[in-house]
Parts: sequence; structure tokens; C-alpha cells
Amino acid sequence: MSISEQHLKALGRVVVNFQGVEFAIGMAISGCVSRSDQNVGHMIVSQVFAFDRLCKLAGALFDHLFPGTEQAERFQALLTLALQLEGRRNQLFHSTWAEDLSGEQVSRIKISLDRTKGLKFASPVVTADEINGLATEMASVSDEIIKLLTGVPASAERVRGMS
Repeated sequence: MSISEQHLKALGRVVVNFQGVEFAIGMAISGCVSRSDQNVGHMIVSQVFAFDRLCKLAGALFDHLFPGTEQAERFQALLTLALQLEGRRNQLFHSTWAEDLSGEQVSRIKISLDRTKGLKFASPVVTADEINGLATEMASVSDEIIKLLTGVPASAERVRGMS
């Protein structure tokens, strides 16, 4: 089964941009953990394999250091959005892809088993533009996280990792 070059390129953008989101969240954790040695934070982040746990850790650290602040509230909102984007990414990458016989449409084929509903088949058509839209949303979230980290007040330089 093959899919268009446009779809492959769009899926590649999702991979790269999601890694950008993970990296930005990792930067937040590193800055929260150690002002003088960000490697400590990177060591911790490198051992957190589940994205939801990475977000939970980042949110808890940020809330601990900046309780009740506008920045902490905004960071939590960005983490929530990042988790939603991860779910959409997972739908794309835990599927099989196929073009229709005409080569005009590409579908994401998903087979799942539900204990009560039995075997389910889904094959929604997905355009390269839809996938690119997800990639763009991911880039926006990572940019917003970085912007938030660099905009934290001077008393919170620890999170920015700048001394």
C-alpha cells in the first residue's frame, strides 16, 4: 500500500513538530529542576517515556514553583492542548494507510476490538492538508511554550534556564 508524497511529507512534519513539543516541555522541566545545570533536568526527561507523564511532571513542577500565577495557568492550558495533539497524532501513526484505486483519496485504516462492541473497522479519508494542519498546531504549541518560558518574570529565571 502506498500513499502520496504530499501525505508522506505531511506525516513527516507531524513527527518533527511533535518532537518540538516534547523538547519544549523538556526544557520547562529542565529549567524547573536546576538553574545551574540543565543536564540534571535532561537526565530526568530522558527517562520519562510516556508523554502524558512528561506533561504531568512538567505541570506539577511549574505549579510548585509558580503557584496561582497566570504563567502556571497558561502552561497547564498548553499541556492540555499538547495532550490532545498527541491523541490526534496517535490516530495517524497507529493506523494503516491506503490510497483508493483512483489514487485520489487516502484513508487511514484502523481496526480495533472492543470487549462489548466487538471488532470495528474505520477508514476515514484524510487529506494532506488536514495532516499539515495538525503539524502547524504542534509547531504553534511548542512556540507558545518557549515564549512562555522566556517571558517568565525575572524572579522565575530558574524556569528560563538563564542566569
